[in-house]
Amino acid sequence: MKNWPFLLLATGLVLTACKDDDEPIACEPDPEYTPGKTGSYWVYEVSSTNAQGEVTLQNYVDSIYLDEDSVINGQSYRVERGTYFNAPYLSLLRKENQQLIAEDGAVAFTPVISNDTFSTFYDASIQTNFYAQMVDPGFEWETPAGTFDVIAKRTAIITAFPVSWSNPQFQYIFWADGIGIVGDESFFFSNADTKIRRRLLRYQLVE
Repeated sequence: MKNWPFLLLATGLVLTACKDDDEPIACEPDPEYTPGKTGSYWVYEVSSTNAQGEVTLQNYVDSIYLDEDSVINGQSYRVERGTYFNAPYLSLLRKENQQLIAEDGAVAFTPVISNDTFSTFYDASIQTNFYAQMVDPGFEWETPAGTFDVIAKRTAIITAFPVSWSNPQFQYIFWADGIGIVGDESFFFSNADTKIRRRLLRYQLVE
């Protein structure tokens, strides 16, 4: 069996209202979890942690780079290129009402924290279901680039494939306001006791 990590490359929105009052007050802008235009990039260090808590830093980094937008069926998609666990990565997503939507219409990210499942996927090749929710993880995410308040796309993974781990297992993608994805946490399908994490190393936003 391949020893590859499950990491589905998505967030909670705090809405701020302005009072209609005699005394003017400042309106805070809505959070922006998917910033950046062509030329923006994010670089991540990659590490694994075994059941004994021993951390191994991998000898490569991953990255996401925003290429020029692509128009498909009259709709503009942001083109993300880079590497994902040291393999080539390409994703086309369109922004719609602060969500990121894939070409097939699936929601890859939503900024609204909810107990509801907003995205489901079934991989018949490994008899596995994926159920995604947006949650507040309740902690800050520490990275070489800084420590961030985050919201998370939490994906529950339930499999009928013969594996050594019990259902469900979870993977997380962490998003920070004004920055984007600052890291993620997943596991190896062949060994759920080993966690694999990516943490933001450096980034540049083009606005």
